[in-house]
Amino acid sequence: MRSFSWMACILLATASAQAQGIRPLKRIEVKTSRCYKLIQPDRLALVHDEPEWGEGDKPMAARRYHIIDFQARMALDLRLPFDPLYTEKWAGLFFAGPTWANKADQKFPTFDSWLVALDPDAGTGGLLLRDKFEDKQTRAWKNRHHYIAFDPKTGELDWSLLLEQAEGSRAQHHDYYLVSVGPEPGGQRHWFCSMWRIPTSDGKQLARIRLLSVDIQKRAIDFDHRFDTPPSENKRVASGLRIDAGPRFRFFSFREYSEKGDPQARMHVLDTTDKTHFSLPVPPTPYGCAIDRQGHFMAVASNQMGLLTLYDLRAKKQVRQVQCVRKIHKLVLSADDKRLFAFAHGRQAEIRAWPSLKRLERVQAKKAFSDKEDYFSPEVAVSSADGKIILLPPTKEYGFAKDDAVWVVELR
Repeated sequence: MRSFSWMACILLATASAQAQGIRPLKRIEVKTSRCYKLIQPDRLALVHDEPEWGEGDKPMAARRYHIIDFQARMALDLRLPFDPLYTEKWAGLFFAGPTWANKADQKFPTFDSWLVALDPDAGTGGLLLRDKFEDKQTRAWKNRHHYIAFDPKTGELDWSLLLEQAEGSRAQHHDYYLVSVGPEPGGQRHWFCSMWRIPTSDGKQLARIRLLSVDIQKRAIDFDHRFDTPPSENKRVASGLRIDAGPRFRFFSFREYSEKGDPQARMHVLDTTDKTHFSLPVPPTPYGCAIDRQGHFMAVASNQMGLLTLYDLRAKKQVRQVQCVRKIHKLVLSADDKRLFAFAHGRQAEIRAWPSLKRLERVQAKKAFSDKEDYFSPEVAVSSADGKIILLPPTKEYGFAKDDAVWVVELR
């Protein structure tokens, strides 16, 4: 009896630790790409997209998307036909039409597209489309970015909204880009951000940032704010910016990328309620970021240095820094704002108390996955808006991600 009681206690303790930690729910067999993307923050993530090539005057026929419904724990497939883009109705999206031809008269699309939002129940979806035009003699370029709403049930394109038009010289090809930051839970608004690298007269450079949101019901831009970061010696001041939004989309973090030995990088925090921003130093390789639901604290993880840094957003200062596991790529704050999950490329992850950052547990991948996985590979991972689910890839030798399946993992 004494031995049985002892074993029962061990089993109870193990179950309790697992209940408060990292619990794989299901492995879903599906083709995946290099990076996952939330397209419905509380339910859906895009894990792969690929073109379906056409012929003649319609070189891009469609795109196919593989999507994970992490509530239903299943894979979804979506095909979006692009035939309408070649009609007169949508000609206004393009500088000189949707195709261009080389000297052999082979046709190619002038546009790129990304699936950025999807709600099958509401019958709505969102596409970010970029049209490109380049002067063949001077190599000067022009870009237009549009938000296009569509019906995922019929594949019909509904309406479009011009987000931004930009142009530059041949030397500025890599100085500008626009990205989707993501839809808000509920899908009423979608956030986008554009960035320019601007050289200064003293040999430094700054980032010119524009943050905007689209009200889907009003079909209009309802938030639009621009600001410049302070001049910096960091060459990646704009091209390497890493962007994260807080759970309620009040605070946005723009972190300059740097590596060990580079000039000091900084993080720029924008408060959308009053459109004010401030800048603070940030350690090299600031991959992971988490902001609590009260908008009080934010943590940033340094991949190279193995550091967790805590910032007080109200006081606008750094308040704490602790050593942690190295190679962190993803930080996730639990749904109750009490635990911080730090996922690193390797055999272990950490669970820490919030906001003290005191380490509560180190979780071995082999133990969490019951010997089915030896590594965590969070480089491509994405987590739900409520912090309850993370999607992780299965791994092969040395922890590199496979592209044939996705793990749906519960965080508690």
